[in-house]
Amino acid sequence: MSSVKLVFDLTKLPLDEKVEIKHELDPKILEMDFVDFHYKSGLKINGFLEKMNDVLVASGTLTSTVEQVCGRCLEEIEREVNEPFDFAFDTKGKTELNITEDIREVMIISHPLCFLCKEECKGLCAGCGANLNKESCKCK
Repeated sequence: MSSVKLVFDLTKLPLDEKVEIKHELDPKILEMDFVDFHYKSGLKINGFLEKMNDVLVASGTLTSTVEQVCGRCLEEIEREVNEPFDFAFDTKGKTELNITEDIREVMIISHPLCFLCKEECKGLCAGCGANLNKESCKCK
């Protein structure tokens, strides 16, 4: 089940003990879709929390299926993303902690500036628009 936020009640977390987290966030609600980058499934969060005095450590992996548009040939490619995360939060004086924005930032920063379907992508012909990976140029 997808949700909009990932909030933890610090008063209910045991001290010096790892607690497993499994959660799913809705990337569309978090405004993580872009013109050339679309999430095909929810953002799954698998990891652990550990509360130590006034610090909460959160670590794990973020996974989803995305569709990206190649910056050269404009082909849409579906692929799995798998991003690690590792945070340490100061919890002094706090009763809850929302790490949604931190998770969102990890995923946005991991987006390539220009995605290529493959390193040797030939792109599109500037004259006729042919995808040079699939066909020859029709220009004379």
